[in-house]
This record gives sequence, structure tokens and C-alpha cells, in this order.
Amino acid sequence: MAAYWGLFSIFALGALLTHGGDGHRRPTWLLIAAMIGLALFIGLRWEIGPDWPTYRSLFTFLHDRSLTELVGQSDPGFRGLVMLLQWQHAPFWVLNLICACIFSFGLAQFCTTLPNPWLGVLVAIPYLVIVIAMSALRQATAIGFIFLALRDMGTKPLWKSILWVLVASLFHASAFIVAVLIALSYTQSRAQAVIVLIASSIPAYYVLFGTFDIYLRRYGQHRIDSGGVAFRVAMNAVPALILLIRGTRYFAPRGEEAFWRSIALLSLALIPALLLVKSTTVVDRLSIYAIPLQILVLSELPGQFSTSSATRIYPVMLVAAYCAATLLVYFALGTHARYYLPYQTVDLW
Repeated sequence: MAAYWGLFSIFALGALLTHGGDGHRRPTWLLIAAMIGLALFIGLRWEIGPDWPTYRSLFTFLHDRSLTELVGQSDPGFRGLVMLLQWQHAPFWVLNLICACIFSFGLAQFCTTLPNPWLGVLVAIPYLVIVIAMSALRQATAIGFIFLALRDMGTKPLWKSILWVLVASLFHASAFIVAVLIALSYTQSRAQAVIVLIASSIPAYYVLFGTFDIYLRRYGQHRIDSGGVAFRVAMNAVPALILLIRGTRYFAPRGEEAFWRSIALLSLALIPALLLVKSTTVVDRLSIYAIPLQILVLSELPGQFSTSSATRIYPVMLVAAYCAATLLVYFALGTHARYYLPYQTVDLW
């Protein structure tokens, strides 16, 4: 477990040393080096995570498959990447490394838009990095592309953000919901919102129908529950309440208030969904796409509490302590924590 705490300590120290809040102007070489280290930490792991056997089997199963077999299959982007690596006779760890690089690059790009990028990454480490990125390859890769979409919101044309999310949905179909929320955040009336919903249903049906059909049969007809989902939903609900009570304009200075308000409302809606939805795994999957809200709000909180760089270190310490407690609780009580211990890397020699 020392490896995970070592990774955590690097970004915690960076967050404390850059608590002044000017870190968003441009990434320093130290942050770039730390993010490269993060990508290697995730990508070069070996036999880590509960989904390791599943992806290893899928990697072997797609050997000698043709591109025509991708039509109608779930997550064609991920399957295409695996098939490409198979054709190049690449080992399994290369797939992990590529997915880790996409995820880490997207995370870095999003966090550099925040006042304290180190703190933003630190918030992501206990769950998004260790639990998701180090096990769920498809969804981690999708989230990496979603981070690029969030980076472009408010500064670049809408279609660029939508395009990034569409690419993400090719790796995990559930990511498509983010594209809908982004598009809805730019509407000016209910009529426009209805048009967006109708228009978005067309690619969702024809491009992603195969995946949605699998998910509906898997999670709609059987009760499949995820351990600790209530805790993870609560982790999103708290920053959602902070954003809604404090006001979105304090957390979204680039004009993307409507989107973050939608994510906050989605986070709160997942609370009653735990009681209404047959399979809590559906709620768990959707809650992952609200994690960027945690990163946004918690990394912005120090600036909300104090306008002085001298006293801002105290709320930074509180956020770091909260992240440390989250990591400690997961390794002590997490259902799948044992699959991450001990940390080990691929033997490249």
C-alpha cells in the first residue's frame, strides 16, 4: 500500500506548495513530470484491479478478428484499439499504458484550467485514479476524452466538446449522457432543449444501440449491485450541494454554469435512484461521470474560503485530509480493495 500513499503524497505536497492559486496559468515542468509518472503508475501495473482477468480475456479473444466484426458490437472504439494492438503483436500491458496515457492527459488538461491543478489531481486519486483508471479500462479511457471536452467548454466552439464526448462514447456508451448534458447547457429555450434531445437520440440509437441493449439486459433484468455505491453517490452529492448553494458562477468562470448545474442535479437525482433502480450498478456507472464535479468544486473551495494566499493553505490542508481519509477508508473497508494489493508492475526485462 506504500506505493499508493507515495503517489498520493506527491500530489498532496504539490497542492500545498502551490496553494496560492496561480497554478492554472501554465503547467510547470514538475506537474508535467508528475502526470507522466501518474500515467506510468497506472499503465505499467500488473494483475491489479478486479477487472484485470476480464480485460485480459477480451484482449486474447479479439485476436485475429476482422474490422467488419466491430459493426454492432459494444464499445467499438475500445475493441478497435485492441484489435490494432493484436495485429501489431503488442503485449497486453501496451493496452493498459495507452488507456492510462489518454486518461492522464485528459485529467491533466482539465486540472490545468483550475486554480490549483495539483489539488485537482489529488481529489481524483482516491477513487477515480486508483479504483477506476487502474481497473475499468473502457470507462477510464472514456473519462479521459470527457476531460478534454470539459477543458474546451466555454473557450471553444460547442461542436469540439461534443466531438470529444462522442469519441468517449465509442469506448463506453454510457459516456453519451455527457454529450446530451453539454448540448442542453447551450440551449436557450425548452423548444431548443426538445430538439437537442430528439437529435441526440438518433446517434444514440444507431451508433450505440448494441451497447445499450447489452446494458439494459444486463442491469435491467437482473439485480446487480455495486458495493459502496451509496458512499460514492454521497461523495458527488456533497460538492453538488455546495455548488448549488454557493452559486455556479463562483465555480464556472468561463460561462459553463448551466452544464455544471446539470451535473449537480444529476448527482442529487442519483440518491433516490438508489431506491428506485433495480440494479445499483447502473447508478454507480452514471455517478462516475459526476466525479469531475468533485474535482472542480473541491479544488475551488480554498479560493472560496480565503482570498489571501497566506491563509488559503488551511482549506487546502482540509481537502487533502478529506482525500486521505477517503483513500484510507477504501483500503480498509472497500469490497475490492484486495485486488489492488500489493501494487506490482509489469516485468519489461
